[in-house]
Amino acid sequence: MERNGMVQRIVVSTAPVRVEYRITPLGRTLEEPFRALCEWTAEHLPEVEKACVAYDRAGKPQ
Repeated sequence: MERNGMVQRIVVSTAPVRVEYRITPLGRTLEEPFRALCEWTAEHLPEVEKACVAYDRAGKPQ
């Protein structure tokens, strides 16, 4: 994600070394789609869980 310009990685010279990540302005453009995805997941979670159980019961590889 750093390579794609969505997050900035900052190494802090402390003992031990610490790494911080910050969302870039480009990364912030994903806020609305991620929010929509979270809302969709909350709305459809029972269906998704039911599908997972059915898939597992069918013995398909995970």
